[in-house]
Amino acid sequence: MLVSDEDRVLRLLWHPLHFHDGEVSSAAFDRSDLLGKPDRNEVARYISVDQEARISKASVDWRIEYQTRQGLNADLLEKRKIPKFGGFLVSNLRRCTCAENNRLFEITHEPIEANEEIGMPANPAHCGVKPLYSNRINEMPRATQNSLVERMRSELLKALDSVLEYTDVFPDRV
Repeated sequence: MLVSDEDRVLRLLWHPLHFHDGEVSSAAFDRSDLLGKPDRNEVARYISVDQEARISKASVDWRIEYQTRQGLNADLLEKRKIPKFGGFLVSNLRRCTCAENNRLFEITHEPIEANEEIGMPANPAHCGVKPLYSNRINEMPRATQNSLVERMRSELLKALDSVLEYTDVFPDRV
């Protein structure tokens, strides 16, 4: 299934560093994701988003619960109680360009199958915002990498068109 330009995707934002003075900050986009660095399974990382029309409350709630169990301290847990979502129109993400006017990202549909071993539900809405430069990153000097990451973050913040409360996305939550 293709991700069309008219689709909207949502980025789960709930870490305190994702916001500064009530605004989404550049820290909402992890450097390793932007550079496509391999994860512990040697798979290139990317920014995870969900198609708004197909987003799964069970999947989002599981992600929040799972990440909460990963050794967070009480202060951080308190600040993470109210998740939000950054909204993007896919066409805006595809318009993100670097200084040479080359596209920065591709958006791909990456559905996740259920993993009963860890209790993870399927996520048919999962998509990836993948950096197009990831195959050349290791060849770039560190300063060039840093400039590219800052450009990517700047472009993503410009492409962001809304910040939604959890209850805006899932109005049936009490």
